[in-house]
Amino acid sequence: MKILIITQKVDAADRTLGFFVRWIEEFAKHCERVTAICLELGPYRLPPNVSVHSLGKERLKIENWKLDISRRILYSCRFLRLIWSMRREYDSVFVHMNPEYAILGGLLWRVFGKKIVLWYVHKKVNWRVRLAEKLVDKIFTASRESCRLASKKVEVVGHGIPTEVFAPHRARPPKLNLVTVGRVSPIKDLHTIIIAFLALKRTFPEAELSIIGDPITERDQRYAAQLQEEFGAKVHFAGGAPYGSVCAKPYTVFVHASR
Repeated sequence: MKILIITQKVDAADRTLGFFVRWIEEFAKHCERVTAICLELGPYRLPPNVSVHSLGKERLKIENWKLDISRRILYSCRFLRLIWSMRREYDSVFVHMNPEYAILGGLLWRVFGKKIVLWYVHKKVNWRVRLAEKLVDKIFTASRESCRLASKKVEVVGHGIPTEVFAPHRARPPKLNLVTVGRVSPIKDLHTIIIAFLALKRTFPEAELSIIGDPITERDQRYAAQLQEEFGAKVHFAGGAPYGSVCAKPYTVFVHASR
């Protein structure tokens, strides 16, 4: 099989999307050829049967909103040019998290006879997701709650976490050491985790909680600032961490409270 992968970023050093380089590696083990198109490119190392093409965000930094519209048009034109010029180099398409690309390329891929799959893990179901659903053959997701679109095309496949990378430490930590990992955002409901931890701490005064992750949007940054102001002295805000280094320190329990 020859597959085209569409994703936001190919960058092994990225704290949020660095994991996706590992995904491409796994695809490369099972595919004759992997072609990846990303919006932004950073450092990476991939097998020889993988080629990566960027739409150029890493070279084009624009703050003015009028120029930003021009940039989006430029990205769209580059995207369409790439999927057309490389149409004989792939027979299937895997779109990661961005239904916009399925909408933009879907009709063209259908004309070419390509199978189209969208990976989508988010509670929000907007018009883009609904329109993309009409164009793709399948929507893969991690759980029933992670894609709330009512469609027979939605298939739950799990997260696919590489347990050889995120393996428990043999040595047990000397005290109760909790950790949560992910974007610092209201949707992750870190406030509830912290309140529950502080209640736990009344029974286990030596317990610690580490929050690993960065805010991304402006709303996330405001939320992070509020948490820091209210709980900064009570829990450890570790910031983001490169993919694969999250488990460098032994933890007792991973906690999660996404809405």
